[in-house]
Amino acid sequence: MITDTKTMLVDAFGIASDSYSKKMKEAKEEAILDMIRESIDKGGNAVVGISFDYITFAGSNMIGVSVVGTSVVIEDVK
Repeated sequence: MITDTKTMLVDAFGIASDSYSKKMKEAKEEAILDMIRESIDKGGNAVVGISFDYITFAGSNMIGVSVVGTSVVIEDVK
């Protein structure tokens, strides 16, 4: 999750925040890695139908990243 009051103030004025963008990218990458690990743990060898969502938590300045996909097993067809 990301929390940074300074970043929120910068974004409120319409200025792109490099630190905020970097944190969002890192959070998204970590969410993808977690999903891949869970897929492997369940015997999957691929993930399909991936979608992302960003979640804001009421009453705080925190943002979370949610990633959803379907773990599948792809086999060779001969």
